[in-house]
Amino acid sequence: SSGINAESQSVLFSFLRSRSEYERFKAFLGTLVGNTDDHTFSNVEQPVNPLIDLDCYIDVEKFKLAKGKMAARDELASSIKQLYLTKKYFFGPASPAPRNIQIKVLGGSPA
Repeated sequence: SSGINAESQSVLFSFLRSRSEYERFKAFLGTLVGNTDDHTFSNVEQPVNPLIDLDCYIDVEKFKLAKGKMAARDELASSIKQLYLTKKYFFGPASPAPRNIQIKVLGGSPA
């Protein structure tokens, strides 16, 4: 289970089918975030970037849907690694993943 309700999942999957709809939603989300250059805002603990979270989610879903298409999967895997599995995002202080999941992704076992 992805932790997303069926209605939200349906909307997100529509973004996989329509690039223009996805770009319009991203622009809308950017306006909600405050029209800053990097679309980040801060809470008490750490900065949050919902646009990167959305891009990451969509790219991971594209990867899942590319079953049997090895060239596409390889390209997506490389892109996901380069864009999201970094100290600035997944392994950084504002990571969407808790520390135990970060360790698991690295092949370790959480304490």
